[in-house]
Amino acid sequence: MGEEPIYIKEIELEGFKSFKNLTRIYLDKCLIGITGPNGAGKSNIVDSILFALGRYKRSRLRVVNIKELINFKSDRARVKIVFSNGVEIERIVTKKGYSYFKLNNKNVTLDELEAFISQFLPLNYPNVILQGRFEEILYSSPRDKLRLIKDVTGVHEFEERKKEFEEKLKEIKAKLDILEDEKKVKEKRLRNLEAEKEKLEKYRK
Repeated sequence: MGEEPIYIKEIELEGFKSFKNLTRIYLDKCLIGITGPNGAGKSNIVDSILFALGRYKRSRLRVVNIKELINFKSDRARVKIVFSNGVEIERIVTKKGYSYFKLNNKNVTLDELEAFISQFLPLNYPNVILQGRFEEILYSSPRDKLRLIKDVTGVHEFEERKKEFEEKLKEIKAKLDILEDEKKVKEKRLRNLEAEKEKLEKYRK
């Protein structure tokens, strides 16, 4: 038998969008969607998952500034995701603009969190499809359909980050090349000085 699939077991929200008070939502491994009447907070639950896992763009969460995710009666927004394997991921954003990620109650950076997720949840990383995206995918052109599928599955986001890392590697390589050139110049100067020193010592003799 294969390993038990990892799924989101619990979502804990406080001060996030419409969830002013501490709210715990318990999920089952068979869950495939969230339904309910307009204004019930379905999208906010989905947004909280994206927010906590760091998989967000402000436009995707329908805000201009990340601080807009904080309930207007709260000083901060906090979301904790508890996975079925016991892993806990938490994110806090304050009205002053500070943002924190926690992995099993330990402060981590976004890069550290993403590295952990890619290593321990590679096949079960949650892909969230927002309301209205199904119709957009179904009725779009083949090219747009591919772009949308890449977007909802996180492939587009991965490609963007890959491009960023490649650009950083190019910058590092360029700096290393400059340092190498400087090293060669200094080594040549040192050889010239040593040659002059030897000539001077011979002259003194």
